[in-house]
Amino acid sequence: MIIKRLAQFDEVLSKVMITNSNAVTYEHQTAYNLIRLAIKGLYKTHGTLYLIGNGGSNAICLHAAADIVNNYVIKVNALSNPSLLTSISNDHGYSRGYSYQLVSTNPSDILIAVSSSGESDNITKAVSMALLGGATVITFSGFHRNNQLRKLGKFNFWLDSTDYGIVEIGHSFLLHLLTDGD
Repeated sequence: MIIKRLAQFDEVLSKVMITNSNAVTYEHQTAYNLIRLAIKGLYKTHGTLYLIGNGGSNAICLHAAADIVNNYVIKVNALSNPSLLTSISNDHGYSRGYSYQLVSTNPSDILIAVSSSGESDNITKAVSMALLGGATVITFSGFHRNNQLRKLGKFNFWLDSTDYGIVEIGHSFLLHLLTDGD
């Protein structure tokens, strides 16, 4: 069973697609180079890197935030403070839990949004808010090729799998490639 699952994971990772909001495909190394350059540029622009996700995707974001802080000298904010999220959700609705925190984003900021299905309303609303502020958006999703999240970012990583485990571990792996620095 382990060998079979590893083979499935390998197959999904070998077919990862990186597209922009117009569905134009990036070559993998080009996308990674551009993203790393943008992340490094946050130091000079005093921008902030925000990360959002639900459940396991949130845990991936927290892990990535720690790696980014350790490898880049930039401001990083994983928007998962339970008191803040539950307060906003109580007062403004769950679907605004993240978007409410991104009202002041600007062109110097980057948002990394992670959603296995790419259909989480609170994630897509947050991405829309960040885009209104001019932030660069990087998304990670899986499941259906035409999911909502995959249509929104400047860089959209998509894994062709409906298996939560494979998609989540794949997202974690791909983020490691970004956060490990040079």
